[in-house]
Amino acid sequence: MMDEKARILDLRKELEKYSIEYYVYDNPSVTDQEYDRLMQELMALEEKHPEMQDANSPSQRIIGSVLEGFEKVTHDSQMLSLGNVFNKEEIEEFVQRISESVSNPEFVVECKYDGLAMALLYDDGNFTRAVTRGDGIVGEDVSNNVKTILSIPMHIPETRHVEVRGEVYMPKASFELLNKRQEEKGVAPFANPRNAAAGSIRQLNSSVCASRKLDAYWYYFQNASDFAVQTQEEALEAMSKMHFRTNPLRKVCTTVDEIWQFIQEIQEKREDLPYEIDGMVIKLNNLADQRRLGSTAKVPRYATAYKFPAQEVLTRLKDIVITVGRTGKITPNAVLEPVRVAGTTVSAAQLHNEDMIANKDLRIGDIALILLMTKAFGLFSRRLRMPSVVGALIAGIVLGPAVLNIVEPSKLIESLSEIGVIVLMFEAGLETSITDLKRAGLKAFIIATLGVLVPLAVGYVVGGFYNVGPDAWLHNLFLGVILTATSVGITVETLKEMGCMSTESGNAILAAAVIDDVLGIVCLTLVTGMADSSVNIGVVMFKILLFFVFAVVVGVILHKVFSWWFEHDSCGGLQRYSIVSFAFALIMAFCSEAFFGVADITGSFVAGLILSGTRQCDYVTKRISTLSYMLITPVFFASIGLKLSPITWNAKLIELVIVLCVVAVLTKIIGCGLGAIVCKYTPTQAIRIGCGMISRGEVALIVANKGMALGILPEVFVTPVLLCVVFTTVITPILLK
Repeated sequence: MMDEKARILDLRKELEKYSIEYYVYDNPSVTDQEYDRLMQELMALEEKHPEMQDANSPSQRIIGSVLEGFEKVTHDSQMLSLGNVFNKEEIEEFVQRISESVSNPEFVVECKYDGLAMALLYDDGNFTRAVTRGDGIVGEDVSNNVKTILSIPMHIPETRHVEVRGEVYMPKASFELLNKRQEEKGVAPFANPRNAAAGSIRQLNSSVCASRKLDAYWYYFQNASDFAVQTQEEALEAMSKMHFRTNPLRKVCTTVDEIWQFIQEIQEKREDLPYEIDGMVIKLNNLADQRRLGSTAKVPRYATAYKFPAQEVLTRLKDIVITVGRTGKITPNAVLEPVRVAGTTVSAAQLHNEDMIANKDLRIGDIALILLMTKAFGLFSRRLRMPSVVGALIAGIVLGPAVLNIVEPSKLIESLSEIGVIVLMFEAGLETSITDLKRAGLKAFIIATLGVLVPLAVGYVVGGFYNVGPDAWLHNLFLGVILTATSVGITVETLKEMGCMSTESGNAILAAAVIDDVLGIVCLTLVTGMADSSVNIGVVMFKILLFFVFAVVVGVILHKVFSWWFEHDSCGGLQRYSIVSFAFALIMAFCSEAFFGVADITGSFVAGLILSGTRQCDYVTKRISTLSYMLITPVFFASIGLKLSPITWNAKLIELVIVLCVVAVLTKIIGCGLGAIVCKYTPTQAIRIGCGMISRGEVALIVANKGMALGILPEVFVTPVLLCVVFTTVITPILLK
C-alpha cells in the first residue's frame, strides 16, 4: 500500500518533469508512448487510492472538472493594456519620448499574441490561481481550465510568492482541428483562434478546455523586483528558469532602425509561425526606469504595441445577395469562398463596407441630405422664434445614429465641420471692431478667468459623487476641464442672426471666448501632463505666450500689408480678395495649432481681426458668409448631433446627465456673469454674457477625445458628457434669444 502511494508521488514528479521538457523547452527525453503509459499508470493508482487526490496532479489536468461559475478576483496590481503605433515614424516618436526621460535606453521587442491575457500565481512553489485580465482591475478565477494547458507548470523551483503574466492562445493546428470537429457536428465554426481560446477558457467544464489543446507564452514577471531582477530580458530568463514558457523570438535593441529591422524580420515569418500574432511589443528594458515612468490610467508609458498592417488576400466571389435594413437601406453583400485573413476565416463582406467608406469617403448623398434637413429644420425653428442653428443641431440628431440612423459621421463630414468652425470664427473676427475688442480686453480676461475656474471646481466636485477608485481624482478633475470649454461658434451665429455682434456684450463674449480657449488649453495641458509624461507643461505654456506675441507682431504688419493692397490694387476684379483672405484664415488656423499648440479657431479669429477695418473687409465678409451659409456651417452644426449614439437609459445615467447639464449651464452663467458684474456690466448684460459662454460644442468634444486617448475620461462620464455638449449647444441660442 505504501509502495503504491509512494509510486503516485514519484509518477507525478516524473510526468511533470516530462511535461516541462516537452511543452516548455521542446526537448523531450521520453517518447509519447512512454509518457502515455506512465499517465495511465498514475490514473489507475489514483483511482485505487482516492485519499491521494491532488488538484494539481498531472492526471487532473487532462480529466477536468465542472464548475457552476467563475469567482471574481481583484488583481494585486492593474493589468494594463497597451497603446498602439502603426508605422516607423510613430515608433520614432515613442523612442524619442522615452529618451527625454531615460539616457541611452534599451528596448526589448517581443511578439504580440492574438490571445487572452492571463495572470498565474504561485506560493511555496505550487500553482495557486489563474486569473483573466477582465477589466484590468477585476478578473475571473479560471484555474481549473488553465490547469489543462500542459505547458503551464503546477510546481516551480521557487518557494517565494511569484506572479507572472502572459497570453493564453490557441495554436493554428488546434484551431483547424477544432473547427473541423465543429463542422462535423453541424455547429458553426469559430471565427478566429482568439475567440476560440477565450471561449475555451470560460468553459465551466474544464474537460472541454482540455480537449482544445491551448498553449501559452509568459512575458511579464509582475513581482520581479522581489528577486533583484533589473531588466525585462533578465525577467524573461528568470521565468524560463522557473519552467515558464517564454518566446525566444525577441531582441534587445538600442535604436529605432534595429527595432524596425527586427519587426520586419518577424513580419516576414508571421505566416509560418504556429500561432497567431498581430504585432510586436516594444518595452523599455530597464525595470527601474519602467517604474519611474509609470502608467496612465490604462496604458504603460514605457511600452507600446506596433500593429501589423491589414492583410490582403485573394478569394473567389461566389454570389451577391441584397439585404434591406430596418430603415429601408439596401446593402449589397458578397458571398466569398472562405479564406483566412489575419487568423480569421472570412466568407462574406459588405460591398459598401465601413473601411471603403472611410477610405473613399463616398458621402455626397449624406451631405445633400444634411443640407436639406438643416435648412428645413432651421426654417421650422425660426417659425418658433428660435435661431436656425437649433434646427440644424436637431436635424443632425434626427439624421444620426440616435434616431433614424440614416447618416453616420464620416471623415468628409468631420473635415467640413472642422473647416466650418474655422470659417465661423474667421467671420467673427471680420465683424469685430479691434477698438471695441481692446476696450473689452481686461474685462474679457476677468470674465473668462471666472468662467473657467467655477466650472473646473464644480465639475471636480460633481465627478467625486459618481466616480471613485484609483486615479478618480484625476478623472474628476478632467471632467472639470471639459466643462471649462466654450464653443463660441454657436454664439457667433446666434448673435449674427440677432444683429448683436458688435454690441458691448457681444464684443465681451467674443473676447472672453478667445481668452477662455487659451485658459482651457492651459488647464488641459496641466491635467494631461499629470497623466502623460510626454507633455512638457513648461514648453506648452511658453508656446502659448509666443503665439500671442506672434499674433500681435504679424497682425500689425499684415494689417498694413492688406490695407495697402486693398487701397492700391488696380488690376480689377474683386474675387481674388476673398480667395486670398480665406487662404490666409486657413494658414493662420494651421500655424496656431501646428506651431504653438493653440486651437485653430483662435488662429482664424485673429486672421479675421487682422482684416477687419480694411477697405475690402465688407466684400470679403459677404463672400465668406455665402460659402458658410451654403455648405460649411450647416454641416458643422449637424455634425454635433450626428455624434450622439443610441443610449441605454438607467436611473443613474439620467441623474448624471441632468446634473451635468444643470452644472454646465449654471457654472458659466454664474462664473462669467460674476466676472461681468465685477467689470461694471449691467445685470442684464452679465446674464447675456454668461449665456453666450454656455455652449461647449466641438471644443468640449476635442477635449473629451484627448481624455479618452489618455485613459483619463472614464466610461461613466462619456455618454453624459456627449449629451451635455448637445444640450448646451441647443440651449445657448434659446437663452440668448
